[in-house]
Amino acid sequence: MNLDEMLEKDLIKKVVPSKESAVKRLKKAEKWLALASKLTGLDLDTALEKTYDSILEAGMAIMAKNGFMPTSKLGHHFAIMEYLSNVIDVDNSALHTLRKSRNLIIYEDEDDTITEEYMDEATKFAADVVKKAKKIINEK
Repeated sequence: MNLDEMLEKDLIKKVVPSKESAVKRLKKAEKWLALASKLTGLDLDTALEKTYDSILEAGMAIMAKNGFMPTSKLGHHFAIMEYLSNVIDVDNSALHTLRKSRNLIIYEDEDDTITEEYMDEATKFAADVVKKAKKIINEK
């Protein structure tokens, strides 16, 4: 789904761009990613949640810088992932697979379904997203 479709479906809205907000959200993304790495050896489910949160914050950082935000409607996480896949070179299906994995843990009570191998891949993927977000945020 492209940005025009997302605006038309009221998944995102235009706001005043804010580099300050973008920088704050990027710091959160980096914080969640660092925490996820520490948690990987202790609790894979929680580590995945924080990995996912790092991607959400990175997406919100880019949105803030570019003057967008998700609406408060159901599906705002979906909207952030779709936005990310429109503005950075990232695998859309990988974003949504991670979102669905996180949802199983949170909403379906599917504990202990995350493997260390999956977590390693998810962490690398999230680190790449955060790195790309940082590059965009730091552009003039």
